[in-house]
Amino acid sequence: MWALVLIIITLLTTTVHVRGVNNHARDSSIERQTPRGMTRESHIRSIIDYWTPERMALAHSMDLLIVNSSNVLKTIAEKPRQRAAIRRSVPGTLVGGSSQSRSSTLPSAVGKFFFEMNHADYVCSASVVIADNQDMLLTAGHCVYDFDTQSWGENFIFVPRYTSGSRPLGSWVWRKVATLNGWRQYEDYDYDVAVVLVETNSNGEHIDEFTGSLGMTSNWKKHAFVNVFGYPVRINNGQTMSMCTGTTSASALNGFNGVELPCRLGGGSSGGPWIQEYDTGKRNGYQTSVVSFGFGDRPNISFAPYFGDSIWNFYQKYQNQ
Repeated sequence: MWALVLIIITLLTTTVHVRGVNNHARDSSIERQTPRGMTRESHIRSIIDYWTPERMALAHSMDLLIVNSSNVLKTIAEKPRQRAAIRRSVPGTLVGGSSQSRSSTLPSAVGKFFFEMNHADYVCSASVVIADNQDMLLTAGHCVYDFDTQSWGENFIFVPRYTSGSRPLGSWVWRKVATLNGWRQYEDYDYDVAVVLVETNSNGEHIDEFTGSLGMTSNWKKHAFVNVFGYPVRINNGQTMSMCTGTTSASALNGFNGVELPCRLGGGSSGGPWIQEYDTGKRNGYQTSVVSFGFGDRPNISFAPYFGDSIWNFYQKYQNQ
């Protein structure tokens, strides 16, 4: 009798745990809606016009800075997780990107990502990644969805190779944004990733045709040399792209399955790409994560989610929409 009760309890517990894991890996999205009385083209133009050079310069960096690392360790550790699919040792999956021939060692596929949230203007970093639709960006989940207020951003726009107010490769307006429920519902840092799909320009051309795109990885080695790009406000007030390099390691944070890197970029770089095998000639490589968060008492360390199966499936879902 007691053995039967124990088996039933075990089965019920297992079922609840699996549901929680699946929900973390599911995603939510919103699409840009053209207001009544406007055409698609006029609405896109209104978003571009909203982001004047002055407004861009005054946008706040969307930081995910945790004041004290001892406070967050307990919070992260208390959240239930299943890690088998990510922890297993398997060869990484690579999809090659395209490149553009321009005179710089900095990637044209990286830029500033502006948005409005809770009636204020913000900025993050983002990157163009290879996709069948040729219109896909990756950034951090907290750059599209505010967990504290449970609200999406709006007026999203991406400016590749932004430099001191100039827009050398144009301004690209969003058509859809998505993030994983692990971030949106649970503030789980392992899922702090977002996909942004942008509109074609007025000539029907795709962003990939102007910027090229980074390749994508999943289940790659956690101990790897990377180049990290972004627009931290502490360097030249975020008006130019910055880079740091180093070797990643599995994060020592209890309950966090991501990676960390001795790198101090800071606010404004959130959502910027972590790239393996970066080729300075082709200005291309394989994106392995995005800048996620840091600690006020550990300012020289950056943290990022690990691109395992859940994030790879998330990417695959949207790369041909």
